[in-house]
Amino acid sequence: MVRLLKPFQSVIKMIQSGSNPTLYLVLPFTLSLRKTLKSFDNFLQHVNKYEGTEVADNFNDYHESECVSYIRERIFELLNTMVDLDVRHYSAALLHPDYRSLRGCSNEEKIECHNYIREQLKLIGKEYSNSIDLIQQQKRIKTEHSFILDEFKDNPDVPDEVEDDDNFDTMSIEYSSPVIQPDELMRYLSMKIDMKDYSDNILTFWKLNVNEIPSLGRIARRIHSIPATSASVERQFSIAGLTLTNRRTCLNPEQLDNIICIRSMTKINS
Repeated sequence: MVRLLKPFQSVIKMIQSGSNPTLYLVLPFTLSLRKTLKSFDNFLQHVNKYEGTEVADNFNDYHESECVSYIRERIFELLNTMVDLDVRHYSAALLHPDYRSLRGCSNEEKIECHNYIREQLKLIGKEYSNSIDLIQQQKRIKTEHSFILDEFKDNPDVPDEVEDDDNFDTMSIEYSSPVIQPDELMRYLSMKIDMKDYSDNILTFWKLNVNEIPSLGRIARRIHSIPATSASVERQFSIAGLTLTNRRTCLNPEQLDNIICIRSMTKINS
């Protein structure tokens, strides 16, 4: 029975260890645990594959008893009930090059995830458009005093009129119709990526590819900043308790926050 919980131990260690983002691991680990606990044969295959031949030999001739079967099925039910995967878990896996194909997920789940990413891209596009409009408005205000040239300026409220000019190039870049480009999600999914060229931190990949897929990189940083578990938060409370001792009760909250932040950054850079 203890052996049934062994896969959870390795999963928890990988998700909670280190200071790198691990939200993308929740989906593949959950799918793996569901597959392992679905039947006893799947569990034996997991033991043979990941726990070595010595352990596997002890289980090859073992038959699942009624008690073990009940516990395995109960753990499987609790796993499906307690682990509630939402679109952010799927998006985190999608935004990791090693898991972007979302293997093991249904077509409906993939479509929902892609639609969510595209909605976020649209929101970022609107934010960028609004910022551009604001900049243009500020420039327009600064140049209002140059009224002498107003007669020759383009009116944004009136469509452009092409004058009769033999030298006018109707296919110029300025007046030609825009070329429809594939969105960043399609570009990212079609990229050839070897994660061996990057560090274990997924944020390194997005930092180095910020010029290729900038908007998708913003979404990736937002998604990967979500902690996979509350362990890191609880760890910060423990650090705060060790820092704010009886001899340091005069520390104000801001100073305590600075100390915890410096300790966390030191651990990340070490």
